[in-house]
Amino acid sequence: MEIFNFTPTSEPKVTEGYRVVTSEFEGGKKSRYYKGRRGKKYSLTFQVNYERAKELVQFWRDRKGPFEAFLYQDPHTGDLVKVHFADETLDLETQWNEAHVFRVGLIQVVLEELL
Repeated sequence: MEIFNFTPTSEPKVTEGYRVVTSEFEGGKKSRYYKGRRGKKYSLTFQVNYERAKELVQFWRDRKGPFEAFLYQDPHTGDLVKVHFADETLDLETQWNEAHVFRVGLIQVVLEELL
């Protein structure tokens, strides 16, 4: 399984959660059921040059967007976790210089842990 070897330019935003189902009965009493934890989501931002942008986009294409899983090192625990791209699209914001040469690009991705 491939490893995601791209370092974000800012601190990754990690989101965690739990699945809880709440049922309310006729008498007003509520019951809560724990359904397990949700996979973590890692929001990553990359400021890249042209070559690095091509590499990151190619990694996304090779996985067919969110279709294929890969490994990512959790920035807080150091553990390798199985993830996939959360979105079906990839946006690349670019800046060009006066000579119309690619100067810098900004790519934002969200990785979702698979449980």
